[in-house]
Amino acid sequence: ARLVLEIFLMTFPPGREEVGAALETVHTFVNKNLPIIRSSISICIAAYWYVLFRRTRPFFRFRDIATIPKDDFKRRHQLKGILTSASGSRMTFFHRTIVDRIMSPDYQVVLEQDSSKAEKALHQSIDIRLFGVNVMHPVGIAWTTAALRHKAVSISLLYLDEASCPSSEDSSRPSICTIVKGRLDGGWFKSDIGSEILSRGLGTVRTEEPGAFASTDLKDIRALTKRLDLYSKLEADAKRRRKGIWEEHENGPRPLNTSWLSQAWRWF
Repeated sequence: ARLVLEIFLMTFPPGREEVGAALETVHTFVNKNLPIIRSSISICIAAYWYVLFRRTRPFFRFRDIATIPKDDFKRRHQLKGILTSASGSRMTFFHRTIVDRIMSPDYQVVLEQDSSKAEKALHQSIDIRLFGVNVMHPVGIAWTTAALRHKAVSISLLYLDEASCPSSEDSSRPSICTIVKGRLDGGWFKSDIGSEILSRGLGTVRTEEPGAFASTDLKDIRALTKRLDLYSKLEADAKRRRKGIWEEHENGPRPLNTSWLSQAWRWF
């Protein structure tokens, strides 16, 4: 700052006296009010850290649904962690604090290699369900189990789903309806897991989402409705391309035609 000031004074000599007077005024003001300025800065720093800790909760891990504040659902708070199990649209999520992620960023690899830690993390996991997606076909369940287990993800809290939903898993326990995002196939960017499942033809759209319209925020309702519309388009596109579960006819598996003409027709 001093170097910049010297350059400015060398460039504009007529302004030397005015700048010097202004600096002297500021210096005098700071000296007279130094205790107040220090107290104000300390309060601002304390407020910043309070807000940061309240938003990120770096030292608190959610081990069950009951410990998650209701305000986090209203704010659509995001949690980061690891999927300890995945079977269709129902999964279990092991929450990791920011401190845990800094100390052990590749903890999902540890869970893959250490079965005892994986079992412990599974018992401390939260039951979640994908928003707007049903995965009931064996092909889709097999893919989610293989591709998503021990995957580092982030989830957006939507609402508590106390009602049972169609699933291959036991649906008697309450779960959290969430939007799950993670990196698949070694990609750099996180993708929406629900969109990935539907675009691969591994699931169907769940149109009955009671919590999607329970919000009092009109903007929030529009966002969830828009997401359901996107899911419907992805499902229709997978049907048109006969991907995943849509390769099967109602009378059994559809015979594959490998001729170049049929492939070109399906591409169009």
